[in-house]
Amino acid sequence: MKAPFLVSACLAGEACRYDGASRPHPVIRELVSQGAAIPVCPEYLGCLGIPRPACEIREDCVVDAEGKDHTLGFRAGAQLALNFAQAHGCHEAILKARSPSCGCGSVYDGSFRHVLREGDGLFAALLKEKGVRIWTEENAPLEKIRAEAGHAGYAEQRSRAEHKRGILLVAYGAGNPQSAATLRQVQLVAQNRFHLPARWAFTSESLRERIAEARMKSDSVLKALRRMAFERYDEIAVQSLHLIPGMEYDGVLEDVELARRELGCDIRVGLPLLFSPADGEKAAIALVNHVNTFRTGREPVVCMGHGSSRHGATALYSMLADHVRRFDDSVHVACMKGVLPLDDTLALLKPVREAKELWLMPLLSVSGRHARHDMAGGHGQSWRSRIEEAGFHCRTDVRGLADAASFVELWMERLADVLRSF
Repeated sequence: MKAPFLVSACLAGEACRYDGASRPHPVIRELVSQGAAIPVCPEYLGCLGIPRPACEIREDCVVDAEGKDHTLGFRAGAQLALNFAQAHGCHEAILKARSPSCGCGSVYDGSFRHVLREGDGLFAALLKEKGVRIWTEENAPLEKIRAEAGHAGYAEQRSRAEHKRGILLVAYGAGNPQSAATLRQVQLVAQNRFHLPARWAFTSESLRERIAEARMKSDSVLKALRRMAFERYDEIAVQSLHLIPGMEYDGVLEDVELARRELGCDIRVGLPLLFSPADGEKAAIALVNHVNTFRTGREPVVCMGHGSSRHGATALYSMLADHVRRFDDSVHVACMKGVLPLDDTLALLKPVREAKELWLMPLLSVSGRHARHDMAGGHGQSWRSRIEEAGFHCRTDVRGLADAASFVELWMERLADVLRSF
């Protein structure tokens, strides 16, 4: 099956432009309704808001009319939109002309006088680096694309019964019996929910080596996809248990792209738990529900995430923290890396120190070394030790998010989206 076109969401009729409007194009909307195209808005993914200030590219920066720099948000959104394109295997795109994100060939020059110059928007430039063929709505051969999409859709309907479909679940790894049991349970949930075979791939090479030494089977993403192709699976839904689209998720997408080129299978990848501004509320509700399974009152809870140095991912952690505080201001998200450091969280907790008791839990998919050593370990640099030095009695729950049914359900929703896309 031909991979779908990527299209700017505003061209598909979504009201996501800087002014809160859309620029619907009838052919592009038809392609989306047929499943031949999928919409994305980099600026929405970059948490720039709707509406937002009009921006243009001035030299290497994206600025508004008052000169305020919005480059970080535009770059973050472009990276996330690139992840979205890679997850769906898109090699062609139809983007909004002249946009600071999506413009291809010409963009406004930063003077805010409607003056054009040669160049590409930040997202279009990233796509070009990955070899994606780009048109704008003004130069795309839309009638030809529509005709080809209609024919391909008819042929796909005729041959759908011939396809063999399977699920590949992806995690960092399972280094202890508890995490291994957790992943087996997630596998059973996926198989029972979708009535399809599901198997695991691990991204950690060191964990795969340890498992191999114990004479147990474990595959990398690429090896697992090769094995499934050998077994005649030609539609494979890949869903990772990542929380954010960070470097590990990038590695999954890279392996999938290699497999697509090598194996010729239709391989599609689900998004991580947090990806767009719309995801924060659902994840916050799941987190508060999970917290209330182990604490008995309103004692404060610190949730330890891995964190990231990537701006888009750090914005997602901050978004989650804001939503969690809205639902329960005694639950705090903190990260080992990047934004939301533990010291800042402890400073916030000073006014409630008379409570004395505090819970500590991992904001990680499974309970591994980070949860057991960096968070709950007895050494002086563990989060538990630092919290106790601050005057709290620290209680720990080392279960990962995949032990919570509410979080497994969110990952299953992602997987369902992938399966519906075939």
